[in-house]
Amino acid sequence: MAATDSSQNPGILICDTDALIQIFIARQGELLKRLKRRYGIQPVIPEAVEGEITRRGLRNSSMFVAGFKKALENGALLLLEERILGGFTSNDPHSTYITIQLMGQKNAINIGSGEAHAYAAGVVLRAPVLSNDAKAVLIADRSDIKRPPHILRAYDVFMLFHQNEELDERDCDRIRQALLHAGEALPFQVRNKSYGGGLPHIFPRLVDDAYPVLATGTPGELADLEQLVIRTIPRPQPQLAADGISDGDAVDPPQPSN
Repeated sequence: MAATDSSQNPGILICDTDALIQIFIARQGELLKRLKRRYGIQPVIPEAVEGEITRRGLRNSSMFVAGFKKALENGALLLLEERILGGFTSNDPHSTYITIQLMGQKNAINIGSGEAHAYAAGVVLRAPVLSNDAKAVLIADRSDIKRPPHILRAYDVFMLFHQNEELDERDCDRIRQALLHAGEALPFQVRNKSYGGGLPHIFPRLVDDAYPVLATGTPGELADLEQLVIRTIPRPQPQLAADGISDGDAVDPPQPSN
């Protein structure tokens, strides 16, 4: 895989309802923070997605609403409001916000409101979208809906953090079992397989350039054709500037006085 400059990582990830629900049902909201901390990618949601997740009567709402609200409170998720758009685009924030809203309303004629506005934000901001809805991808391809540059699944996030060794295979299998127990749909390639057993059959849409790719399936869906390759942001090494000693230099311990 070709080397990737971490400065080319996207600054934001536009999240849709269904994928977020799976992340919180699996109790993996911490991964949203880690995307920001490790890769500089801030997960955000359109206002339409907030409305869908907090709507009364959603199945399994007791399993994800509290985690969702906590993520908004601690900044793991940000609401994609006009006031924060200046941090993600060089264009006028007000005009950008209006464009996203108008495109989202147009998209919503054919697909759900959350997906419609997530797609619109992804297109306007040239950002990846986290959405599990394979049907929406097909509808967008057949209609007048522009697709964002990358469409990722919640499962891609889990595979990424397995690839970079923050989760192990047992963690991921527990995630998979929790989602199945809750009646959540998994990618069809892995539906009837263990997590490890599914890796040879699913194509990873999100990978870390610095680690061996564990999922080795071939592209089989439209969204598989746009793989997003990212890299960990290097952390600056502390230096003892006053003494001219870098963090990597050996320092002799002080000697006891006589």
